[in-house]
This record gives sequence, structure tokens and C-alpha cells, in this order.
Amino acid sequence: RSVQQVRARAGTRMWNALNIYIPEEDAKRSTQVRSDKTYTLAKLATMRLVHCLDQYKDLSHMPLFMRQDLLRFIVSDTRNPLTLLTLKLLLDPNTTTLDLSYCPKVNFEMITQICDICPNIEVLILSSCMSLREDSIRLICERYAHSLVHLDVGRCLKGLVDKSKHAPLSDIGKLKRLLVLSLRALPHMNTALVNSIIPSCTSLRALNLYNCPGLMTSAMQAIAQHLPLLEVLDLGHTLVSDHDVDLITSGCPLLHQFSLNNCTALRGENHSISTFLSRCPNMKHLDLGMLTEIQDALCYQRLFAGSIQRGGSPHLQSLILPYSNILTEDIALLVQACPNLNVLDISFCSRLTDEAIRTIALSPLHASLRVLHLRGVTLSGEYLPLLGRRNGANPPLENLSLGNINEIDPRYVRDLIHAGLPDIRNLNMRMAGVGDEIFPDLVNNSPRLVSLSLSANPVTGLPLIDAVRQLSRLEELDLRNCKQVTADEVDRMRELNRKLSIYSSFTAPDRC
Repeated sequence: RSVQQVRARAGTRMWNALNIYIPEEDAKRSTQVRSDKTYTLAKLATMRLVHCLDQYKDLSHMPLFMRQDLLRFIVSDTRNPLTLLTLKLLLDPNTTTLDLSYCPKVNFEMITQICDICPNIEVLILSSCMSLREDSIRLICERYAHSLVHLDVGRCLKGLVDKSKHAPLSDIGKLKRLLVLSLRALPHMNTALVNSIIPSCTSLRALNLYNCPGLMTSAMQAIAQHLPLLEVLDLGHTLVSDHDVDLITSGCPLLHQFSLNNCTALRGENHSISTFLSRCPNMKHLDLGMLTEIQDALCYQRLFAGSIQRGGSPHLQSLILPYSNILTEDIALLVQACPNLNVLDISFCSRLTDEAIRTIALSPLHASLRVLHLRGVTLSGEYLPLLGRRNGANPPLENLSLGNINEIDPRYVRDLIHAGLPDIRNLNMRMAGVGDEIFPDLVNNSPRLVSLSLSANPVTGLPLIDAVRQLSRLEELDLRNCKQVTADEVDRMRELNRKLSIYSSFTAPDRC
């Protein structure tokens, strides 16, 4: 779901829940300035409650998630003072999960207070806390050595200048119960650091090293040697080589989620890519996007053919291949090897043709695919209608992206909408050339639509207003570069659907 949708729904819940705890006079004042945007309502209610905290001696009756949301609000807003009394009010010794990601005021003093108040933290998320320093990491590792099972310190330590000051990170090896570790985008994360952490964390099930370009082959050897139980690994935006990938897939056979997105050092040599599915039979999510340096035309053919020889990959649910060199002929092997795919992304795969869409539509994937991204491919769309309702069988597609397809014929997009996508929730038809004629079929055949992109299409205001009135679940509408829709018509749509966020050429995108 989009950020706007999640925030809007969370905002409604928070508004209704927080009002219970706001004194009557403050609640009345909040109601008088109510905004149409539900996230603003939740923020307003939160602000009111923050200003009233000194009136409370105990908030233990408030649900934990609400207390943590309040704490996040206070910590993320530099105007709100954070005192030890406030921390004790919002946290308690029984707190086991704490998420303070994206909070700029998280520092050593606050970490010290949290450690004193909450001695049994098991899940601690501190990603993108820019004020976090090495001494905080060392304290966390000392205090929670026997309780912490999930630690996320990704995108922290931005102020670290001296590369020699990485010793506190090696203290992560003291966390004996650690199952999930995220070191995403840490500055100066290198092979020596990984080698100092991994041998002591042999129980790890998930490891995130996304955007850590300093990793070399010896780091991959440590992972393969010491983490045989590893199930989730993200090496996106790193410089791993084909040999490194061979080491990982050989030493971590239980992998079911593996990301190599944008690993530009991979060349597909020595059959490194083609052995993924055969060496890791339980693979569920595989991200091979942006591997633009793979020039071997047979790479993906060997990947899927090898899987077929070993009985296929029935567990694979998500396959991400944008900007890859996959061929139309490889799609025929893909649908045989992975008959139960839920998510397939082949955006901007320049070597695909219309026949690839026909192969997908006439395969078992027609009954399993929930997400299909076709952005930026080059095809006429001749077989797009086959993706819709066919012979009384409703496709389970919930998210379909047809944006920026080169040389697409609008007739086939209209035929697809006419055929019916009854479960569709997110539909991207950017630059598809469709007009007002699609709205009757869209209303009748796609009643569950939540997000719709009509950017740069020749639609007009009045038919669109009528469609917005009937699509009661619509929460997000993209009308950028729709030159025949006026500002008054956009305002009219907002009046009809108060929860609708509209992106248009007249105003900045609504911020829920």
C-alpha cells in the first residue's frame, strides 16, 4: 500500500482512540479545527495529548502501540521536550518491543534511560536515528546481551568520521540470542567488521547488508561458514561477485528470501545466477533487479531450466526482474518452473515482446498472480485482455502496472478493463492513451479499486467526477499532466470523497 493509504487508515484509528485520553476542553478545541486529512487529525490529537501528559500519573491502561506512537511523536519533533518522567510514563519494565526509527533526538542519554526503564527489550529498531553514536551501540549490546533478538541500526552513525572507531559495532557479536540484524547503509561497514560480528551470531535468521559497498569475499565466506540457518539475506547495492554468490548459496541452503538488487559487479559467470533455485529449494522471494551488467543471454534460461530439472520451484512467490536481459523465450520456462508466483516484476525488460504476455496469461500464473509490473516494456498490448476475466474465471490480480509502456495500443487496454479485473486495487495506466470511454467498465468491473493512475491520459473532468462518485473505495488518484481536467473539477472530486488524495498539475501532492 502507498504511504498515504497506510497513514490515512492509521490516522483514523489514532484519532478515535486518542480522543479517549484527551481532557474534555482540549478535545472540544481539537474538534473545532478538524482537518479533512485523517493523519493530520491523529497528529493533532497526539499534540493535544502530549501537552496534557503532565496531568497523568499512569498510562498503563493505554495500549502499548499508542504509547509508543506518542513516544515516537515526541522524539521526532524537536519542539517537544523529552524528560525522564515522560519516558517512565510511556514505557514500563514489561516493554519488549520498541521502534524509534527516524527519530533525531535518540542519543546516548535517551538510550541510557531506556535501558534503565526497560530491561527486557527483545526487538529494538533504531534505523535512521542520525544522533545515534558508537557509545549507544556499545551500551545496547551490554545491557541486552541476553534478551535482544532483533536489532536494526541501519542508516545510523552518520557522524562517524574516524574509521578506526568501529569497535562498538563488533560488540554486536555479544548478542547471543540475536535472530534478526539490520546493518543497512552503515558508513564504513567493511569486511573486518562483518568478520568480527558474524562468527558470534550463529543463530541469525535474517541479515540486511544493503548498500554496504565495503564488503569483500572474506565477508561472504564468513556468512556462508557461520550462518547455515540464515533464511533472509539482503546484499543489494553491494559489490558482491559471482564467486561470492556461489559461496552464499552453497553455505546457506535454507535461504527463502534473497536480494541482489543493483549488484553491478555480477556478471552471471560460472553459472552463479543459474544455481539459485536448485541450491535453495525453499526460495520464496528472489530479487534480481537492476543486474544490468549480465550479458549472458542464456543466464535466465539456465536458471529456470535447472529448476525444472529438479522438480521446479513451487515455493517461489515473488520474482523481481526489472531492467534485466530476460528474453521472451525465458518466460515460457519461468511459468513452468514457478507455477505459484504471486508477484512478478518485469518492468523495463527491453527484450520482451507481446508473446511474453500471452505466455503468462495462458499459464497457471493467471490463477496465482496478484502483482504484475509491466512498466516501460515495449509491446502493443495485443494479449493484455487475456489477463482479465476469462471463461468465467476471475484473475486474482490486485496490483497491475501498465505505465509508460512503449508503443502500446489503447484499444487493448480498454479491452482489458472491459474483460474485468474484479479484485484489482492498484491500477497504473500512466501514458496508456485511454480516455473517458473506460470509466463505465472501470466502475462496473473493478469496484475494489483503491489507487488509480491516469497520468498523462486524455480524460476529461465530468466523466471522471462521476467515476469518483461511484468508486467509493478510491483513496489515491494521479491526474498529473491530464490537461483536460480543470482545478475546479479536481476540487469537486475532493468534495465528493474526503479521504481521496489527488495528485494533479494544479497543486502539490496531498500530504496525508
